[in-house]
Amino acid sequence: MISNIVVSQNFNYESKLTQSTENSFYKIVLNPNLVSKLKSDCSDLRIYESENIEVPYILKVEVPFSNNVLFKEYEIISKTYDEHKGITRIVVKNSKKLKINNFCITLKNAEVYKYLTLNGSDNNKDWYIIKNDYYFTSIRNSDETSEVRILDFPLSDYEYFEISIYDCFNAPLNVLNVGYYDLETEKGQYLNTENPVISQKDSSEVKESYIKLHFSENQYIDKINIKISSKNYFYRNARLYKVGLSAKNTETLDLIKNIDLCSCSYNTFYLNNESANDFLLIIQNNDNQPIKIDSIHCYQLIHSLLTPLEKDKSYVLKFGDKSLKMPVYDLKYFQDSITKNIPVITSGDITKFEKAEKEVIFYMKPVFLWITIGIVMIILGFMSFKMLREMKNRNA
Repeated sequence: MISNIVVSQNFNYESKLTQSTENSFYKIVLNPNLVSKLKSDCSDLRIYESENIEVPYILKVEVPFSNNVLFKEYEIISKTYDEHKGITRIVVKNSKKLKINNFCITLKNAEVYKYLTLNGSDNNKDWYIIKNDYYFTSIRNSDETSEVRILDFPLSDYEYFEISIYDCFNAPLNVLNVGYYDLETEKGQYLNTENPVISQKDSSEVKESYIKLHFSENQYIDKINIKISSKNYFYRNARLYKVGLSAKNTETLDLIKNIDLCSCSYNTFYLNNESANDFLLIIQNNDNQPIKIDSIHCYQLIHSLLTPLEKDKSYVLKFGDKSLKMPVYDLKYFQDSITKNIPVITSGDITKFEKAEKEVIFYMKPVFLWITIGIVMIILGFMSFKMLREMKNRNA
């Protein structure tokens, strides 16, 4: 039954995978040339084991930028409890002397009423008051055994901070750590696409330069870098278009983005998975001499598949059937269980399936049809001639 399903699908391409060396989840990194042959949502891609058994996968596509909120701990230099004074003293180090105005203190749950003071120092000897009599009560978290409390204070850049918690009338609080929440921006990873063929034409009449980018086949582009070598300063407005064909087979231009080319920047621009064979860059020169484009490099966000493969078995990617929809696998419910450090393999060379021409039945061939039509016309002509002659004989 599975084999029948495979046969009924009209795949146009396949790419064999490197043989797996262990029973494990693998990350399959897709070559940009392979992605360029897929639908925009990659729904026409399938993995098959050598016996035509479909293998589930999870599709992962890098994003240009992602923001992650991370908790970062400060180094705790000392943590002491003075039983005589009833004070818990914690000294943390702000090693980079950052300008900060709050601490995130993780405390074990406790039904208490406490207050603390905060001092600062640059040598861990001479201390200066920052905040006095900060009160907090009922440290309680119904889901966890600890709670994070934020201590706000005036903006400071001391290297050392002293937190004194007054525990005169009961046992000390259990302070687990002191830190801060930081927002980190992570950049997506890219792969180079096929290098485009570049042609440039400069017009002194309209004071514009026209740079055409031609790919041998359709490409999905997420980032573009334009290399310009010029000894002079320049700042030019430009427009990037996608070139297409209308229903009447005339060339159309679809504006993608307005960009600025500058001698003081890397001239790297981010796109949104733009797909085309040809692109056009129009640079407005005004009264300046045209700038010469040395090269243009295009990039695609990495597409990868997470899939379970078995040792010493052969697997192949099949794709290109535009009628297919996105597959639905149970595996998506367990992606959090897949470890991050898994073996990585890449897709191999692409093989295009040659579509076998269907043998035409002999009586459907054009030559046979024309001969048949000719014979029928001769018979009809003969019968018509015979009928006319008989009618003349009767009239006579």
